[in-house]
Amino acid sequence: MNKKTNFETAEMYLLRKNFLRKWTAIEYKYNPPSALAAEERYAQYGIKLPFKVYYKYKMPFDMESSYDLLAWLWFNNTRNSTPVSEEQWYEQLCINPNDIREVDKAWLDFFRSVPYEHFKTIEIWAKQISPNEMISEIKRLNPELAHIKTDKKTSNVSTPLLDFINGVAYGFAPADIQFCIETPRDEFNKIRNDVLFQHLRHGHIPAPSRLDTLLAAEEQIKNIELQRNSGRE
Repeated sequence: MNKKTNFETAEMYLLRKNFLRKWTAIEYKYNPPSALAAEERYAQYGIKLPFKVYYKYKMPFDMESSYDLLAWLWFNNTRNSTPVSEEQWYEQLCINPNDIREVDKAWLDFFRSVPYEHFKTIEIWAKQISPNEMISEIKRLNPELAHIKTDKKTSNVSTPLLDFINGVAYGFAPADIQFCIETPRDEFNKIRNDVLFQHLRHGHIPAPSRLDTLLAAEEQIKNIELQRNSGRE
């Protein structure tokens, strides 16, 4: 068993697995990987890109799903704490109990269903793994990510850990993750606000080096749809 899980008994191990599977199921249902959806969309139109849009990375520390990373990240966020009351559940999830969305209700029901002791078990597991250890292990298992600088010296964002982990969890391409983290803020905002990016149906900003190819693919889809519609007339 991995050195980060060898403190667990068999019961604790199963508890953690069950907790993370439920966490992942909710997250995946309401926030599925947009990169995967984009790649599947191109495939449906018979478009073959010279690069991958979605990456399924190898997961560290005995994690079954990339969305397990989101749970680890949540428990490592110092602003979050294990809720001990219904009021804290609402506050933790930023939910207005008088105007609750379906996704908020799903999370609230999940939080309510988990005993406080189980939250503490997951919290102990998560905090056994430091951010530096997590990033190092992800990069070791996925050499295509090793070159990305996750310190704050070259980062466009104030929290490169957050953006790196989210990029890996949602399967963004290494080039896209690097672009988000390393591009100077002014340059990044200029590119992000470019009208050309509004034509892409992605949930993130792809690296500029991929823009022309992706826009050409979108144009192909547009032409295919025009031909289909004209055939129906």
